Amino acid sequence: MKPACHLHDRVNLVLLPIIGSLTVAGLLGYVDTTIVSAIFSVYVAVDLLWVAAIPEAVPSLPSIILVHHVVTLVLLLFPLRYPQFGRYTCWDGLCELNTLFLIARRQWRSLRTPFSVAYWITFFPMRIFLYPYMLVLFYRELQAPQFAWWEMALCCGAQVILIAFNVTLLWLSLASWRKPRHPRGVQPTTRVSRPPKDSLKIEGQSQMPKTRTRRIANAYSTASASAAVRLRTSTKACLP
Repeated sequence: MKPACHLHDRVNLVLLPIIGSLTVAGLLGYVDTTIVSAIFSVYVAVDLLWVAAIPEAVPSLPSIILVHHVVTLVLLLFPLRYPQFGRYTCWDGLCELNTLFLIARRQWRSLRTPFSVAYWITFFPMRIFLYPYMLVLFYRELQAPQFAWWEMALCCGAQVILIAFNVTLLWLSLASWRKPRHPRGVQPTTRVSRPPKDSLKIEGQSQMPKTRTRRIANAYSTASASAAVRLRTSTKACLP
């Protein structure tokens, strides 16, 4: 893992528990949801600038992360403008707890199994089920007369993009889960097929030193000449 990505992960391991706790506290009524929306907006904006300046801060697909952050900031404009939407910030922000488990299992390999279990347990309720339901709630809320049509389109469109992002994340997570893993520092071995013995024999013969080949050829020609001389001698002896 690159140092920039390692640093980014470690910072998020500190900040994401705070963000996640604020969203839960906002839903329970212990923290003003407007404050949660403001803090969440600052966090997303800073992370957006970080990834834009140093794309290596994320393991992969920095452009998709940037789009996600821009869309999230657009969506956060609504609770900042209309405080009654603050509770929706907390509902949508619950997914940061799932992101925390994702980063934790990547950084703490010895605890990968429990963090993976926590990641998958929270993934479907927070990302796959909650976000489409939030889209329905946004649509119902924004049908009120005080909201313009473009506000409904912008808010619902942003939520649709976030749903698509979650589906993409699901696909990437499943692909990573099915990929065989090897211990750190150990490279996967590839089986090398051995050629047939005959080909090895022929190849070995073809690589025989030229001097040895010439010696064998000379010996063969000498033996042939000697045999021919003996044959002529014996033939003359047999003639009358």
